[in-house]
Amino acid sequence: MSEGTLFSRLPHPFVSSRPDQREKILQNVNDPIWHRFLEEAESHFRKSGEVQPPRAGHLFCHDGDLDEVMAAAVLGFVREDRWYGSQVGEWLRGLLSIYEGLQESWAQRFVQISKGEIPEGGPENPRQFVDTLTPAYWLEGGFMIMVLDLYDQLEAYAPEVLSPSEKRGLERMLCGFAERYIYHEESCKYSNRGLWANNAILAAAIVHPNPRTAKVLLERSWERYRIFRSTFFDDGLHGEGSRAYHVMSLEGIFFYALTASSVFEERDCFGATAKNEAESLALGYPGYVEMAQAYVRGALPGKVPMNSPRGASGFRPVSINPCFLHAYSMSRCPELGWMIRQRASMVNEKKTSPLEVTRCDLLGLGFYEPLKSFWVYRPVENEAPPRTRFHVFPDHGEVISRSGWGAESTAVTTRFGYEGTGKGHRDFGHVTFTRNGVNILQDPFPLGGLNGNDSSLFHNTVTLDNLEPTAVIGVLASQSQESGADTYLVRNRGGEMPDRAYLNDPREDANSYFCNRPQDPSCRFDRAVLHIHGELLLIFDQVLRKESSEEFQHIDWFFHSELLPDLFDESRSAGEERYRLQRKNICQSDPSLELPVQFSGEVVRAGEVRRVGWAGVEENASLLILPMDGDLELSTGHLEVEDVASKTDSGNDDYFLRARQQGLSGKVFWGWGLGDRKWDVDVKPLSDGAYTLAVSCADLRNLVWKVDFMAGTALLI
Repeated sequence: MSEGTLFSRLPHPFVSSRPDQREKILQNVNDPIWHRFLEEAESHFRKSGEVQPPRAGHLFCHDGDLDEVMAAAVLGFVREDRWYGSQVGEWLRGLLSIYEGLQESWAQRFVQISKGEIPEGGPENPRQFVDTLTPAYWLEGGFMIMVLDLYDQLEAYAPEVLSPSEKRGLERMLCGFAERYIYHEESCKYSNRGLWANNAILAAAIVHPNPRTAKVLLERSWERYRIFRSTFFDDGLHGEGSRAYHVMSLEGIFFYALTASSVFEERDCFGATAKNEAESLALGYPGYVEMAQAYVRGALPGKVPMNSPRGASGFRPVSINPCFLHAYSMSRCPELGWMIRQRASMVNEKKTSPLEVTRCDLLGLGFYEPLKSFWVYRPVENEAPPRTRFHVFPDHGEVISRSGWGAESTAVTTRFGYEGTGKGHRDFGHVTFTRNGVNILQDPFPLGGLNGNDSSLFHNTVTLDNLEPTAVIGVLASQSQESGADTYLVRNRGGEMPDRAYLNDPREDANSYFCNRPQDPSCRFDRAVLHIHGELLLIFDQVLRKESSEEFQHIDWFFHSELLPDLFDESRSAGEERYRLQRKNICQSDPSLELPVQFSGEVVRAGEVRRVGWAGVEENASLLILPMDGDLELSTGHLEVEDVASKTDSGNDDYFLRARQQGLSGKVFWGWGLGDRKWDVDVKPLSDGAYTLAVSCADLRNLVWKVDFMAGTALLI
């Protein structure tokens, strides 16, 4: 360890715990989950006899490559057995050897990129150039934090394992990231990857031998940290537009704050900042615990609590990462405790690892730094589901209605607002409907897969004249919660961009065309929603356009489900229909997509009712269709995409219904009933332009729903 560095003056292990916390941490040994882990980890090492040395190109936390060395670090902490410390030291020694073998070629490429030349075999975009020990440049920051963690623990419990020259070599490796960071694409952007890269700048500052350089790096990391914090909206969710990336960003904040709180003892690393107290681009942000609570409040009930399907959701089940365990230990929030209990010890088959037990979600493996969970976990003593079942996230632009938080509860989500940056989807008015974890109305491809999966075609909303509508910021025009029912109306006009300065910066993630080139809505679209708990989902739509420049003028409604519609005929061939999509990025040209559609030839006449049955393994449903002022042509389709998150060949089935109405405008009622329930609706126009919809069902109280598109209201009367 270099004398005079900040690292040499800090308590150890400053990254994971303080010495006075050891007694509390060791209580985890008797926790059933951790007890099982320790037993299986020890059994693993008895068989293997050593920790496998690191291999160049195989330092990827997502695939379990780092789980073994981190397991050894935990066992060394718990058992106070120097053998485990020696194994961690050998692993770091092997990593240092890999790094030293790369230094010459890295130095040559660094000179080239400094001159603006693209090194041979390098990416076409010079801003993405950074030499890495990990397979992906955007993982390097998290990897550096893990290396610092292991080094720090050795200094606390086995300082003799590494020689002084080896310690200086590790510190040079950590400092080297700061030099390469200036050519890192994320050094000036606002995604979670930039936050993780900034964490490595903090690590470099801590071990840098030059005090002046260390101070510059330290303050630079703090400034960027505050700016990254401001990418969380006032409602607690992250600006990237996806629950999975909310987790990644919150996890990045957790690692920075946990480390920095030992460096900046006088600064509040976890608290909120008011807008009038903020500096530079940081216009205020919610607190760390509030961010964790927002994630939990966005969960959908089911056999396994699921993420609200928004954007590129890499973690469909609610993920319990170390940040949530730590937020609970800080707050003792019953909601966080409840979700931890819901997900604790569930085996996640999407994670691979040399240690079988490490597929348990609670252990936090397969992410940027595995097994941090052990040090921050505290037994859950307070647990209760969220107090409310209806949540609105105004900046994120989403409303979630649930019949409850039990496994068999129904849940409805509706999008109405800000599109999002890099991982946002083109999905105004998009509705999902689930019961007991079955996707009756689904977001079919949040994980990636097909080109154009973020377009309106793959959401339960509308598309006009085979041209995707322009992105808009809508509003939640009205909302009302009654006993056993929630109703609200969203409209695609009148909203405002969330009050965050970074959204107006051209460097913001993916350089979103939506943020840089806002457009007026290409139509007026109102969607009224009524969720009758556990029973029905009713949707009443109005689309209005004054004119269209297209030769063929029509409206396409799309509804996607994992259930099979009775209109779908597997033997019927699908024709390709071309849709033009709106531009996503500044550098992207206007894309298009060929969608396979089965033309059924069935027409639903205006004023007539048509029921479509949808069948599944665990759930059946029926869709009632009532077009008000124009005929609907019904078509179906089936798509399948590889499940990117699980890295398997198993696909996700998506059966969709497309309903097309000719003309510029239309009003259509859609009603989803569960099981074999028989129900009807009587829609009547009123003299003031509003509508009443009387819902009747044999074993359900009769309801009258009033929708006034002009006033923007939907109410039960």
